[in-house]
Amino acid sequence: MTRRLLLIGAFPVLSLACIEAPSPAGPALEVAIAPLTLSDVADACYGLTVYNTPRASIGPGAVVWTQPSLCASRFGDGEGGLTYVGTCDASPSGRINTVALVLNGLCATAGCDVANAADPRTLPVARYQNPCPSTRPCLLERPCSENADTQVEFNLTVMRAANQGFFDIAVNFEDVFCSAKLDCVPELLHRPGGARDLTAVLGFACTSGADETCLYATRVVLDCGGDNVWTVDPSAGPGNIAESSPLLFGAATYAGDEAFTAFDKSYWNIALGLDAERFAAYPNCTLRWTTTASEDPLTSQSTPLGTTYPFIQWERQIITNGALTCGSHPLNTVAAGETLPSVATRYTEVDQPEAFPFTNCGTAQPPTCACPAGFAPNLAGTACERVIPTVTAPTQTLDVCDGATLQGLGYSYLGANFAATWDPATFEASSGNNACANQPPSVCLNRTAGWVDYLSGVGIWACGDRGPLGFEMAPYQTWIGFSRCVTLASAGDYLVGIAGDNRVRLLVDGVQVYQSVSGVNFYAWNVSRIPLTAGTHIIEVYGLNTDTLASFGAEIYGPFAPGTVTTPFQMATTLVPPVASNLVVFSTRDLRPVNGVPVATFESGLGNDNPYGYSCPEGFAVDLCGTTPTCTHAGLAEAACLAL
Repeated sequence: MTRRLLLIGAFPVLSLACIEAPSPAGPALEVAIAPLTLSDVADACYGLTVYNTPRASIGPGAVVWTQPSLCASRFGDGEGGLTYVGTCDASPSGRINTVALVLNGLCATAGCDVANAADPRTLPVARYQNPCPSTRPCLLERPCSENADTQVEFNLTVMRAANQGFFDIAVNFEDVFCSAKLDCVPELLHRPGGARDLTAVLGFACTSGADETCLYATRVVLDCGGDNVWTVDPSAGPGNIAESSPLLFGAATYAGDEAFTAFDKSYWNIALGLDAERFAAYPNCTLRWTTTASEDPLTSQSTPLGTTYPFIQWERQIITNGALTCGSHPLNTVAAGETLPSVATRYTEVDQPEAFPFTNCGTAQPPTCACPAGFAPNLAGTACERVIPTVTAPTQTLDVCDGATLQGLGYSYLGANFAATWDPATFEASSGNNACANQPPSVCLNRTAGWVDYLSGVGIWACGDRGPLGFEMAPYQTWIGFSRCVTLASAGDYLVGIAGDNRVRLLVDGVQVYQSVSGVNFYAWNVSRIPLTAGTHIIEVYGLNTDTLASFGAEIYGPFAPGTVTTPFQMATTLVPPVASNLVVFSTRDLRPVNGVPVATFESGLGNDNPYGYSCPEGFAVDLCGTTPTCTHAGLAEAACLAL
């Protein structure tokens, strides 16, 4: 390992300050943190870790060095400013290193113990939103080169609780105080020509000491799964506006300013009339909106590059299984039945600014582009861009180990079932009964030679203590999995083999191909066909364990000429174990430990509250092909404007 010095700077404020540090001899890693401008902050303490790998694969084995506690009172100016010099790994030269910054805590009085919540000198965590907590450090990737200094600057904005609230709870964006909420009220908007009815209200208001408070917003998104995604233009109106969702009976926007003696208060509120009679047709719907604010106009209506800038995010499943699941949701408050607040403060990644197509600052421009569902106008208003959600990052890491081995009347003891379609009812084993045996050969065909106990050889699950009898295999009731980019040289038909104890799910480019129904689908190795184009595809495989033993596995075989593996008989006679290695284009077998040492981690999960991996909404793939995890959509990224 070649060690080189790396320059790191972190600034926990919007306005940057310059800090001069001694120039070390040779390449240097320098942490420079500017003083906080918050009046009651006397000291700040941080943790720093440098990894010799991109952010997607950081872990204990990649640590170059770590300093868990660095306070400005010792390493800086005593008010948040801090300088630190360390090293990075330059083998080979240009190697990507990741720097992780954690804000451990703030002190109202210098010399406090930030690890001791009872220390009266600490600034209570309830009074500010930590942009870089230990569960989600601020990360920056930088190349570490031989004979060259590398400088990394973290620019942090600390979001602090305010003493006043316009709706329920307020937060401070530096010198801008904001509040937000989501309420579903029984009667507010009028039905066309009728009485008031059920309405969802998204409230957003901010004030600053300046003459103008700038508000920024995205389109409001109502996502009911698949192609049933509709957006509402918050800049339309004010008052009643046109909307296209069959789930809404109306919509309205309200925006303006309230004059205070020394403050300018701006508000931007959205009301959506919910048609309860349509809930059965759209039984699961999520409401999303993102806003931010500033004292001065943001350049290009985008948060600053190199800054962890705060924003407010609405994300609430308002309809679940055809019933209303929306009540009163104040900012940063976890309601009953929630694990995360539905309206919450978030921070941008340091190197991933957030753009907002709508603002109340500057001259209002009439809309020039109408877009289909799932799209929003670009900033220039010349075309429609697909609305891309933000990937949800993991808070815990699980290494991949071999799955359980259940022989006898266990894993794929019935052999392999080759099915004409991906309908689980036609080929999944259930309660020990081989469903394929009850189907005609044109629908499903069973083969045992070479396929018995196949899952035991390719299955995986999380490492960890499995108890004295080896039957305890956590986590339970949680989808864990991985995302892999597979590049196919040729288009054609491919065969997929898959099974899981107790559940397994396969997605290709964000589209679900298969999800098991039976909890004992693992009695057979389930095989069917999928046509794929040449090029790179995102393959996601997930497993879920309900109790005791666990394992899931999948393989993709091909390519095969179109028409040669269409029927179950063609599949069974073409794919015969041992499968030639040149036909296996993907296998979970490759993720299993080598000589007992784990070589992979579970890096994606299903559900926004899943702590074990990156996750994206339905219809979007978890894309880990590049250095930055993103959500991608297999459909068009851009569409033409519709006629206004």
